[in-house]
Amino acid sequence: METNVVVKQQYCAAVRKEAQLIETRVYPENDLLVMDSFRVKKQECALGLECSMDDHVHCVWAGAGNTDPFAEG
Repeated sequence: METNVVVKQQYCAAVRKEAQLIETRVYPENDLLVMDSFRVKKQECALGLECSMDDHVHCVWAGAGNTDPFAEG
C-alpha cells in the first residue's frame, strides 16, 4: 500500500507560498499490524513543478541546484 505523507511544511521565498515536502511511503501489504514500518519510495516538494517552470532552479526539489530549503528550516 502506498500513501503520501506531508513530512515538513514551510514558507518558500522562491514561489512566495507555503511549500510541503511530501514522502511517498510504501507499507507492507502482507502484515497490516506493522504499519510503523515503511519504505520511502520518493520525496518531492508539492510546488516542485510550479517552481521549476518559473526558473527557480536553485533548489534541489525543483530539479537543480544545491540548496535544500527543507533542510535549512
